[in-house]
Amino acid sequence: MTEREQFFRDVNKIVIKIGTSSITRKGCDHTRENCNIDPAFMESIAFQVSELRKQGKEVIIVSSGAIGVGLNELGIAPKPREIPIRQAAAAVGQSMLCLLYTSDAADE
Repeated sequence: MTEREQFFRDVNKIVIKIGTSSITRKGCDHTRENCNIDPAFMESIAFQVSELRKQGKEVIIVSSGAIGVGLNELGIAPKPREIPIRQAAAAVGQSMLCLLYTSDAADE
């Protein structure tokens, strides 16, 4: 057993940080289309979290990406500098991400 495997076997709580570039489709730079959520990645995360929970682990997900996902949903590109627009995009994106995480977790 590797040192890493031993470490994960011994811990009870795991925090996973997921960034915007992981959540969105490859090649997204917020100046062009195709910056929507990558469903295969989200399903993979849900499966991995499910497996960890089956092992008795407490899993906490910390996710960025709300602004990027919201901008895509609102059809805004490139990424604006104005704080109110970014806040509105974050509100839209956060709702979408929560819905996806909940939906994917229920499927597992």
